[in-house]
Amino acid sequence: MTCGPMGGLFDSPGSEPAPAGPPAERAYLMSLRAMADDCARHAGRLLPHLSAEQTAYDMDAIRAALGEP
Repeated sequence: MTCGPMGGLFDSPGSEPAPAGPPAERAYLMSLRAMADDCARHAGRLLPHLSAEQTAYDMDAIRAALGEP
């Protein structure tokens, strides 16, 4: 699954890890919204199955299939 351009999240140079001040906070939140929108657009009907919980279930199924504890 690809999230497409991901809202410029990986543009270089990257933004500061912790936005300082309202304008930086707004820009950061807008980039997160753009990333979420890209993921929703590209994932389509798979999106409900892409979660930490689903990943844990998948990893457990792989572990069981390999006979690992």
